[in-house]
This record gives sequence, C-alpha cells and structure tokens, in this order.
Amino acid sequence: MIELGISRISRLLQQIPLSWKAIHIAGTNGKGSISAYLSRLLTAGGIRCGRFTSPHLIDRWDCITIDEKVVQESLFRQVEASVKLRNQHLGIGATEFELLTATAFEIFNHERVEVGVVEVGMGGRWMRQIF
Repeated sequence: MIELGISRISRLLQQIPLSWKAIHIAGTNGKGSISAYLSRLLTAGGIRCGRFTSPHLIDRWDCITIDEKVVQESLFRQVEASVKLRNQHLGIGATEFELLTATAFEIFNHERVEVGVVEVGMGGRWMRQIF
C-alpha cells in the first residue's frame, strides 16, 4: 500500500544513529548521473563516500557502493537480514524499497562513510528529517 511520508523508514532506523552526512539527489531526470559524478568527485578528493541509487541493475546490492565499489554480497545479506528481522519484530510492514534503503544506510554506518550520496524518489523531501 502506498503511504506517503517516511514513518516506516524512520521506525526502521530509529535505534540506528546515522554517523554520515547526506547529499540528496532528487528530480525527474539525471539523478543517477549526478549521483555518480558526485560520488566519484568525493572519492577522488579522499572522502570516504557511499552511494545509493535505485533501481538496482542486476543484483539487489549493486545499487550500493562504497568508494565506487559495489558493496560485497555477504555484507549486504548480513545487514539486510538484520533490517528485515527488525521490520518483522516491530511490525512495521516496510516496503521492499524501504528495506533496501535502510540496508544501504546501515551499510554506510558499518563502512564508516563520511558522506552518503542518496538518490531519493517519491517522498524525498521528507528525508532531511532523518538526518
């Protein structure tokens, strides 16, 4: 069911302090390109950078990069399992996209990124409330 706002993702991340700064990329066209340019520039400048884009291309984890490298499948699956368990335990009913977003954000924490470049979709204007 479509539910505007960020209440489910906020509940998923409620106990997880996000230790990185975010750059949100929004709009109709060009989000993926701009996200790639920014993350490449940040990485080249020596800043530990994560990037989350949507949709994934081949595997669910290929939309999450750390310093321009796709996150390892084993780390993705470990964090995703934790997020899904929390979702179930708290009865949040998060969508697949919300689960993937929470997984990406927790991977950014785990990998100690300084900046996360995040492509936002519908409801993106509310994302600043999380950070």
